[in-house]
Amino acid sequence: LSSVSELESEGKSGSFFYFSSDSRYLLKTITRGEAAFVRAILPDYVAHLEACPDSLCPRFTSLHQLRLPGQGASKRKVDFVVMTNVFATERRIHERYDLKGSSVGRRTDAAVLASQPDRTRKDLDLGGRTFPVGRERRARILRALDADLEFLASVGCMDYSLLVGAHR
Repeated sequence: LSSVSELESEGKSGSFFYFSSDSRYLLKTITRGEAAFVRAILPDYVAHLEACPDSLCPRFTSLHQLRLPGQGASKRKVDFVVMTNVFATERRIHERYDLKGSSVGRRTDAAVLASQPDRTRKDLDLGGRTFPVGRERRARILRALDADLEFLASVGCMDYSLLVGAHR
């Protein structure tokens, strides 16, 4: 990553996000516990992606830990993952949704959307909107979601979002 740009965290996690200069990769800071979880599920994760090429799970490319200098005896460590950016496409993404299948706290403030139209939206911001994708693609998406949910349940993961990008 010769040049990166930072994105302010929109979520509750407090993670920092950085994009590669070509926007193809995303670096996300994670907690020590999340890093341990990724390491623990790595063999199953790789097997799942190999068995399910249409998986909608994030494509992690690497896991890292930086030890920052100048922090005294207990040097500060920062864990992060690098993953492919699902929104790195030829088409402009006009709306982004972070869908968790919940309604609790799942609406983006209208004033925020008015002042920041590129802000990621949540489940209740859909307002009944549908995304026509065609019968075959719909079947592939549903098969992938079923396989992903089975995998995530098998590794004890409950915190999952489906990221959806809409081009007008």
